[in-house]
Amino acid sequence: MSIRRPESSRRMQAGTWLAGLLAALPAAAAPGDVTDLAARYRNADAQLQKHVVEDQWLDAKPDSPKLLVLRWALAGEWMAAWRDDHPQATSRDACAALATLVGKGSSCGTLAGNALLVATPGPFGNVFIVAGEGTAQRAAWNIAKQPLAQDPMGPILAAWQAANAREQTAAERSGPIAGQVGVLSADAQGRSRFFVDGIRAQAAGATVGAQTTVWRWDGKTAQPLLAHAYAVMLGQSVGTRFEHGLLEVREKREFRSFGSCGSCDGRQVDWSVRVDGAGVADQGVRSTVPELDAVDALFWRRMHAQSADDIASQSAIAQADAIVRTARADVSASDWKRFPNLGMANTLDVQVRPGGAQACVDTEAGGAFTATLRRRGDGFLIERIMPMPKGCP
Repeated sequence: MSIRRPESSRRMQAGTWLAGLLAALPAAAAPGDVTDLAARYRNADAQLQKHVVEDQWLDAKPDSPKLLVLRWALAGEWMAAWRDDHPQATSRDACAALATLVGKGSSCGTLAGNALLVATPGPFGNVFIVAGEGTAQRAAWNIAKQPLAQDPMGPILAAWQAANAREQTAAERSGPIAGQVGVLSADAQGRSRFFVDGIRAQAAGATVGAQTTVWRWDGKTAQPLLAHAYAVMLGQSVGTRFEHGLLEVREKREFRSFGSCGSCDGRQVDWSVRVDGAGVADQGVRSTVPELDAVDALFWRRMHAQSADDIASQSAIAQADAIVRTARADVSASDWKRFPNLGMANTLDVQVRPGGAQACVDTEAGGAFTATLRRRGDGFLIERIMPMPKGCP
């Protein structure tokens, strides 16, 4: 799911929530005192831990989100105070210092006007910006306080709110989230842009919900420009990267005629965003495994009694039909009608060759087979399907 809002849309007002919250705290020392703020943070964290379930959720008590908001606020104020004391420090220095307070795993970047972009580690992650002149630094913006009313990106951004840091079932709002940040190129007016990658907490499984959002910083606040929700496999080899004006986000999707396990790559695709002086533009999704897409298309068509003459030879179609009959024999007619498939694919392998490729797919219901593909125009022609009784090599 991808949502875009024009860059001319309304911007959030610089939040006064942080100042009000800190003003309500018991007075102990000067507001910018790093030592005092660290003590307050650790006290708030200790109180919060009493409401953490299974190391990753907030409990159902009404005050739990308030404690999380307090902890987030104190981390931002501590970072602002630390920067007051270290005006020449780099973003790397700031992240290293923050680790002494919140633990390892934060990511940081520098925005226009020497503003500091920060993402704190999970399970209850947060993203904020510290900005100001000289020794007058302040926590200027926080993703958890982004206005969501009537915002089409609201359902995705809501995952960062403290009230949604509980185990829930709504797709975009499910559970707490943690992420990383990265700085993009500035726009034609010199305004900074950045992205936030977020992964939602999940009770079990290696395939999890994720999101990437693209933002613009105008020196006072940040405005969301794009939001995209998707799934990833934890630990997958390729993640989000930004090169030559193109932001690419690797995500996991599913094939139609065979499944993939939670700890398997599945159908890997890239969501791309063009980032240039004029703005940001959603470039859509591109498959990174077109060879497997061709094999998937052949079997999906034959399962639904559709012609595949334009993508496969007659011998390949005949062999595909035999594999489909084998898979169909293992399920009832009603189950096949509801969900025809070859079962879970335990192996998905592609060997690219001059002029084509060879793919090997090992499915639970249809067995293992290789597909020999020849490049034809922008796609492939499947020339041969060969069963592999001993599995993929």
